[in-house]
Amino acid sequence: MKDYRFLLLAALLGASAAALTGCGGKKTSGDELASAPEGAAVEDDAVPFDDNVLFDLYVKIDETLQAGDTNAANAMFFDALEEPRFAPVSGQMFNTLIRYLLFTEQVELAQARFLARLRVAPDETLPASDFIYGWLLERGRTEDALDWARSLS
Repeated sequence: MKDYRFLLLAALLGASAAALTGCGGKKTSGDELASAPEGAAVEDDAVPFDDNVLFDLYVKIDETLQAGDTNAANAMFFDALEEPRFAPVSGQMFNTLIRYLLFTEQVELAQARFLARLRVAPDETLPASDFIYGWLLERGRTEDALDWARSLS
């Protein structure tokens, strides 16, 4: 594999930064959390997500991939998607996962992951279908792109 370290890390971080800052979700400040009545339920999306945790994960995935262990890098990504601490950004992480899989030319795995997640989280999953379709078209795999589109209809 060519040394794409900078490109992969930039792609992962760029996708995450855009998702985290542009997701439109309401962020609650610490002051608002502190002033909530004692015993009041706090919604999951009210707790700010520490994007440093996501950054650290992407750095570890990138380092593992650069060490030549694609399977371990994949496993780190797959496992993180199952962790409750990443639930607030699971949709963004999934879209980043699909981009990562395509970047590493694992299109069949990207398609399988997409179809499996589509059943459980369709709203978070659908944007990634365009990534796969576009990736196939960019590589001149028109028939595969059409088959992919047909499989989604």
